[in-house]
Amino acid sequence: MSDNTGIDIFDELAATDFSEVETTRPVLAAGLYEFSITNMERTIWKSGQGSSLVIQLALQSEGVDQSGERHISAGYVVTDRISLVKKGEYEPAKQVAKFLESIGMKDQPFDPSFESYRGAGLLARTKVVGESTSDDGVLYPAKPEIASYVKAS
Repeated sequence: MSDNTGIDIFDELAATDFSEVETTRPVLAAGLYEFSITNMERTIWKSGQGSSLVIQLALQSEGVDQSGERHISAGYVVTDRISLVKKGEYEPAKQVAKFLESIGMKDQPFDPSFESYRGAGLLARTKVVGESTSDDGVLYPAKPEIASYVKAS
């Protein structure tokens, strides 16, 4: 029985073949999922030339990873970023309106404190973005992203 000191885990760790331990974060398979909003904030880009609305969404029921072999528990976090910079045909207000529509708040004044959005549930379609390498050689693993928000009914 565990005494919460961590000492009893040493025997288990000593017997563990760490080459068999999965250490990569599972990637949620593309699909339609229920999420709840856990956090929202505005972040300034590193370049200082713009900002994004960063939305953290928690999966509300069990999912599966893109390989179909690993289960993903409720609470798995997917982060969406909505650029707040108007560029060409891109309209930030349209993207924010789609998000607000998904939580049934499109007809409400925008809440810059984000308090009225936290905890709200929504449906969203996800996609998987493949691994990539930055200009300076940093490898970024595949990750789930929000493909679209589904209008609340």
